[in-house]
Amino acid sequence: MKRTVVFGFVGLTIAAGLTTAALALGRADGSQTGLSFSPTGTPVDAATLPGSERTTLEQAGIASVRFVREAAGVRFYTGRSHEGGATCLISGITLSAQPHFGVLACPASDFPSAELPIYDYSPRRAASTDRYPHLQYLAGFAADGITGVGVREEQGDVHWTDVVDNTYASREVPTGAATEILARGKSGDVVYSHSLGGETTASRYTGSP
Repeated sequence: MKRTVVFGFVGLTIAAGLTTAALALGRADGSQTGLSFSPTGTPVDAATLPGSERTTLEQAGIASVRFVREAAGVRFYTGRSHEGGATCLISGITLSAQPHFGVLACPASDFPSAELPIYDYSPRRAASTDRYPHLQYLAGFAADGITGVGVREEQGDVHWTDVVDNTYASREVPTGAATEILARGKSGDVVYSHSLGGETTASRYTGSP
């Protein structure tokens, strides 16, 4: 069972919506099998969390949380659900010293896999006339063996970000449109790619009654 819970980020305008960004993005190239996900982390004492965040965890059925790391203004956590101990992925932007959970997902068997070696939370926005979205920043989780995640801009250049403790985050994303998200393995080869667009929202309705 996949559970994705999205909570509002203060101060951000997100037109595309984070739920879409946190779902399966496409297929991986190659024949990876048996992918694992083993980030390190520090246990978070639930008693120290703000009441709103404790409520969030209770509503999502999360029994325990570990803090993985903070990068580019994003905090990453993993959680364990009451239902079978499934791993849940949690992130939130840094608003204060206290945790603030922004996106929470329990992807079950979808992540990690050859079809989904990364679980991307990058917020993006696009006008109805844009062929490709604009990323506000890059953030997400990655399977063991994924060493970098890249964003290809419309001119073809790729902006790469290193994966650290099974997470990636960067504010250095293309200022223009982003056409593709890529992931590379230990050999440096691209093992996963996903197109972010190519068709305007308006064009889908051209000729409609």
